[in-house]
Amino acid sequence: MNDFQCLLIRRRSIRKFKKENLSPDETQKILEAALLSPTSKNRHSWEFIIVEDREMLSKLSAC
Repeated sequence: MNDFQCLLIRRRSIRKFKKENLSPDETQKILEAALLSPTSKNRHSWEFIIVEDREMLSKLSAC
């Protein structure tokens, strides 16, 4: 079985999260992975906004 097949089999959806913040290195790795994601016609028309303030996250989740 190749790496991609293993990834598909082991994938999971997280619905409960820890209260602790990500480290700057973890945040950077996630952003780098997101920047590598494919887009239609390679336009890269997305924007990423990092929100660490819990009060703001709560307000955004109500939107």
